This record gives sequence, structure tokens and C-alpha cells, in this order.
Amino acid sequence: MLAVEPLEGNWILDIAPTLSYSIIDRMLGGDPDPNEAIRRPLTEIENRLIGRVVELFLVQLKNSWENIVELDLTIEKVESNPQLVQ
Repeated sequence: MLAVEPLEGNWILDIAPTLSYSIIDRMLGGDPDPNEAIRRPLTEIENRLIGRVVELFLVQLKNSWENIVELDLTIEKVESNPQLVQ
């Protein structure tokens, strides 16, 4: 969940687990064409790596919105189960 000031409410950034694992695999020098889908929660290290990717994404998102409104984007909550986000 992202807090987006000065707008009201929150935004949700949903990253598919298969995309997360592919990004992490590539960052750590893995196979560019992974063969199998991994079905486990991200480790603490993997979460930190994805967090860095998300920070880069937020910078680009802020730049995209700068002609409309000056956004202050912050990560408010990270949840691996989307059903728990309210």
C-alpha cells in the first residue's frame, strides 16, 4: 500500500509473485528464462531486493505525475496476501 500525499486514500501496487521471482532471479545472475514457478513466500533478503525495485518505480511514477500534481509517495504497508489489504 502506498500513501499518496496530497491525494486522499491509498494506492495499491500489486506485483505478481512470478514477476517478483523473475526480477530477483535476474538481479542475482540467474537464468534469463526460468523454467518453473516458485511457490513460497519471499525471504527477507528477497523482500529488500524487491523494495529497491519498488523505490525506483515510485521515482518514475512521481515523475510521471509531476505535470498534474506534486506527489509524495511512501510505502505504507507491505502485504504478501492481497486479501488482507483493506
